[in-house]
Amino acid sequence: MNLKLILLRLSKFLLSGGLNFGLTYLVYLGALFFLSYQASYVLAYVVGIVFSYFINRQFVFEANYTHKQLILYPLIYIAQLVFSLLLGRLWVDVLGCNEKWMPIFSAMICIPPTFVLMHSLFKNGEYK
Repeated sequence: MNLKLILLRLSKFLLSGGLNFGLTYLVYLGALFFLSYQASYVLAYVVGIVFSYFINRQFVFEANYTHKQLILYPLIYIAQLVFSLLLGRLWVDVLGCNEKWMPIFSAMICIPPTFVLMHSLFKNGEYK
């Protein structure tokens, strides 16, 4: 795989991630009226997993559907969710920072390894 294609996919990944983040951040902020920051984050995260699967498979990596992707995709995000919640505990409970900024803090740390894992998952499938 050449560098130009990887950079194109990275650009698409960041763009789709921005859209996904906007959607899930609105869900998170809305849920804060009714739920704790942890429960709000989990709810927003689930919405984001569903949205991002379709946008990553179709737009970013232009990959055909495989059962393997459907099974492994949520597992990658579940691992990221656990890590993000630990980062959230550090951000809010240990450092005393505002809970409204917790998803931004987590995203800055989690995006690079997530791209690497997504690229590995989809590159092993057939591209359109």
